[in-house]
Amino acid sequence: MLGGELHQGAYAGVIERELLGPRMELDPSCPGGEAALGLGPRMVVWIDAAEGDEQALRVLGGLEHHVVGGRVAVGLVHGEGEAADRIREVQGLHDLLGGRVHPVGIVLADVRVRVEELEAGDLVAYDLVPGADQARKVHCGQRLSCSYHGCVTHAKLTDGWRLGSAANAVTIPNRVVLAPLAGIGNWFVRLQAKRHGAGLVVSEMVSSFAVHYRNEKTCRELLRIHPDEHPVSIQLFGHDPDVMESAAETVAAAGADVIDLNMGCPVAKVCKTGAGAALLDDPDRAVALARAAARGSGLPVTVKLRSGQRPGDRNGISLASRLVEEAGVAALCIHPRHASQRHSGAPDYDLARALVEELPVPVLISGGLHTAAQASAAFEHTGAAAVLLARGSLGNPWLFEQVLGIRDLDPTRDEILGELDWVIDRAIEHLGEERATRYLRKFYPWYLERMGGDRGLQAVLQAASTVGEVRARLGIAEVSFVA
Repeated sequence: MLGGELHQGAYAGVIERELLGPRMELDPSCPGGEAALGLGPRMVVWIDAAEGDEQALRVLGGLEHHVVGGRVAVGLVHGEGEAADRIREVQGLHDLLGGRVHPVGIVLADVRVRVEELEAGDLVAYDLVPGADQARKVHCGQRLSCSYHGCVTHAKLTDGWRLGSAANAVTIPNRVVLAPLAGIGNWFVRLQAKRHGAGLVVSEMVSSFAVHYRNEKTCRELLRIHPDEHPVSIQLFGHDPDVMESAAETVAAAGADVIDLNMGCPVAKVCKTGAGAALLDDPDRAVALARAAARGSGLPVTVKLRSGQRPGDRNGISLASRLVEEAGVAALCIHPRHASQRHSGAPDYDLARALVEELPVPVLISGGLHTAAQASAAFEHTGAAAVLLARGSLGNPWLFEQVLGIRDLDPTRDEILGELDWVIDRAIEHLGEERATRYLRKFYPWYLERMGGDRGLQAVLQAASTVGEVRARLGIAEVSFVA
C-alpha cells in the first residue's frame, strides 16, 4: 500500500499497480474519502505511455500529469461548461496520441483522498452519463469498464479520428467507412467511395495464400492501390499464421495503410479451410493470425467478425476481447448477426453496444445499414467509433454523402448515368475492354435499380457484347478513354 496523500498537483488520484480496470471511489462516505478545496472540475484520462514517452509529454505540454504503473494519468482542468466540451478535448488528445488515451470520467467536485486507503486500480473520479451534459456520482466500489468509447459518445460521423499506436497511427477524416465487399471492392470501387466522402475504404477479401505464393493475378489486381484512395485497408483471410505474416508484409509493401483480417465470412468454401467465420470457434488460431499480421506488416491490424456461428452463440464476443488483450489489435468491426444468418434478419445492435462499452479500442459497426437514417441510428445507439457501408452503397455512392450530412437529395438520372460511365471507364482501365464487358454485368442492376429497374433494359445490358453497346443502350455518349 502506498502512503501519502493526493491533492492539487497530483490530478485527483489514480493508483495503478497492474493496469487493472478503474474502480470509481469518490463518495466521501467511502473509506478514505474526504472533501477538500481547490481542485475544480476536470476530465480524468490515462494514456498508454511510459515516463520517457517524448511524444506524450510533448502533447501534454503544460498539463499536469503523473506517471503511474507505466501510464501517464492526466487531469484536464476546465472551467464551468458543458460536458460535451470536455469530451471534444479528450477526443482531440486521443487523436494526437494515436488512440492511446482512455477517458475515465469527469470530476465535478473538489476531492482529496488519502492514498493509503486505496488499492491498486482505484480511481478518484465521476463517471459521465452517456449522451448527457451532466455527470453523476458513482457509488463506492463500482467498477467502470475502461472503454475507448467511455466518454466519446458525443462524437459525430463527420469527426476525424486516428487508428493505431503512435508508431503507426493512421489519420481518418471521418467515421464513415466502405466495408469489404467480396468480389467487388477493388481499387476503383474504393476510389469511388472516397470521391463521395468515405473516410476509410477497405478492400475485398484477399487470400493470404495467394499473396504469399505471389499469385500474379491477385498481386496485380487485388493489391492495386490508387494514390487517391488513402487511407486504405486491405482485408486478408486465411488460417496459417506463417503465411499470414508473409502476406501482411507484402500488403504493407504494396502501400496499404491498415490490414484487416476477415473472421466473419460465412461462405462454406472459406470456412472449410479454417478461415473466415470458422475462426470464431478457433480463438487460439485467430489470436495467432492477428499477431502474425502485425508482426509482418508493422501496420495497424483490425479484425472484422460476427457475433457467433449460430443463434445464441457468442464466441465472437469472447474472441473480440482476446484479440484486443492478447494480439493488440487496433480496432474491431462487429457484424452483429451470427454467421448462419448471412445477411438476413435484424442485426443485434444491443449486442454491438455492449461490445463497444467493454473494449478499450475503437469498435466499428456493420450490417443492415442501407440508408442514411439506418446508419445514423446505429451509430447513435451503439456508440460505435464508425459505421461501415456495404451493400447499401452498391450503385449508390451518394449514400456516403447522405450519411455525412452533405447531401439530402437522391441522385438524378443524369448523375446516375454519369457515375456508371465513370465506372465503365475505370473497369476498362483495370481489366481491359473484353474482361470489363463481362465483369460489369454485376454492376448494371445496382444502377438501373436507382432509375426504376427496367427489366427489359436489364436483359439487354446483360446480353451486350461490348461496353460500347451498353453505352448506346443507356444513351451515354461514346468517349475516348483517357488513362
